[in-house]
Amino acid sequence: MDQYIGKDPSMAGRLDWWCGQFREKPITKIDEFIVDDSLVKLKKRGLTVQPSIATNQRYQQFLFILFSTSQF
Repeated sequence: MDQYIGKDPSMAGRLDWWCGQFREKPITKIDEFIVDDSLVKLKKRGLTVQPSIATNQRYQQFLFILFSTSQF
């Protein structure tokens, strides 16, 4: 994250949110069921307005980037 030079100021917040979803789980133990459950929680996280489709896609895209650049 320290090397990130993009224009998205919310990236750190998305990383924090995903880390909160996965807690202490090793990256090799995160499967599609955990990701799906997390995305359902994102949609129902107690907001008065449901997150937009674009917001959900940003969270999914961030996770894809995180996994595709990880070396495990």
